[in-house]
Amino acid sequence: MARVDGRRTFLERSFQTIATMNPAWLNPSSDFVTISIKVQPRAAQNAVRDTGGPELHVRLTAPPVDNEANVELVRFFAKLLDCPRNSIQIRRGHSSRHKVVEIRGLTPDLIVNRLLANKD
Repeated sequence: MARVDGRRTFLERSFQTIATMNPAWLNPSSDFVTISIKVQPRAAQNAVRDTGGPELHVRLTAPPVDNEANVELVRFFAKLLDCPRNSIQIRRGHSSRHKVVEIRGLTPDLIVNRLLANKD
């Protein structure tokens, strides 16, 4: 409940911090982290956008033809996260705009910080 003077209480700030640290699109596991993504192919530039929803929005310049967008997605994430391409795999959605990507070798906090530092 908000205070009369409009300032947030400590509890409200704490819940906002927790929600920011663990977005809905991030699903940590013991060995890896999965991210739910919605891809927009044929964009003007590669970019990441967090809308606060259940999926991270990723714009890619590659067309969705002959696996080009999937290859570009892995390449783009490897660059943003500063990790090798073989640690990033598309687990679901190879032929869909809605994808689940698995990332190994990075902590959830590091992934969120690096992705959102480069968001559009």
